[in-house]
Amino acid sequence: MHAIILAAGLGTRLAPLTDRLPKALVPVAGAPAIDHVMTRLRRAGVGVVGVNAHHHAALLTRFLDRREGEPRAHCIVEETIQGPAGGIAGFVPWLRRRVRGEPVLLHNADAVTDLDLGSLLAAHRARSEELRAGRLAMTMALVSHRPTDSVRVDRSGNVLGFGAAGEAGSWTYSGVAVLDWPWLDRLEPGRPAPFVPSVTAAIDAGLVVRGWRAEGAAWHDLGTPERYLAAHGAIAGGALSEWGGGLPVAAGNASWRIAPSARVAASARLSGWGVAGRECEIGEGARLSDTVMFDGASVGAGEVLEGAIVAPWARVARGGGAGAGDE
Repeated sequence: MHAIILAAGLGTRLAPLTDRLPKALVPVAGAPAIDHVMTRLRRAGVGVVGVNAHHHAALLTRFLDRREGEPRAHCIVEETIQGPAGGIAGFVPWLRRRVRGEPVLLHNADAVTDLDLGSLLAAHRARSEELRAGRLAMTMALVSHRPTDSVRVDRSGNVLGFGAAGEAGSWTYSGVAVLDWPWLDRLEPGRPAPFVPSVTAAIDAGLVVRGWRAEGAAWHDLGTPERYLAAHGAIAGGALSEWGGGLPVAAGNASWRIAPSARVAASARLSGWGVAGRECEIGEGARLSDTVMFDGASVGAGEVLEGAIVAPWARVARGGGAGAGDE
């Protein structure tokens, strides 16, 4: 099976953390976000994945070239960012040569979720009448997240359209879907296009867009520092267990994950939850809580951080406060 990972976004709301990394390579519990997504896709039976790249594309393509095991990656570098639907369109000629007629999984690189991809695929394939008639455009995985709920769905599960964020009775699109050829064939490679208008146009043309409610699934995205920290808090709290295996649990504090190569002073105090990546340093008397440290980041002696993200080149505090690093 084939899949697409959308990974070309600029990550502007996560800046300055994305000043030197594409968002797809921002670490989640010690491993790049896209690495977690590729592992999820492999478990769902995906052997080959298309990945689009733009922001810091060379870093992303290097990671994909060096990554071992399945799924194998076919990367398209967008010289001009194409938008979500435009990014998908870029893979259509490649997909036609390989899996014409077969559904294609879609997973955003920054969608941190444990929703069951196998159940999503089964729900899509169960719509046999619409598939035979060539009317099923896609099945979108939906989650309940009131601040961003905007997808309107009828009682039978068909998507009616998109409303304002927070609209009562609506759902949030998770960034995960099964795409099918009645919609893929409508896309124009080389033409930038957003996702929602492309889906709305398909509905207006009489195609069926299904909404699959991922009841009980955990879901976060990495769009902002607050959401990034919330995802790590959920992992530390026991949700999203498949996302937590990048680093070992700290001795004496199961809510902290600390790389073996990290150096933590004996008098440092770690509370709440947190992550200290490879080659991190935490100085004497430092106090950290609910904090994520990227590989190579450092916290000096006596510093106090709560709800912070620390990279070697920048720091971001909960609430959006940011500052340059020591370099």
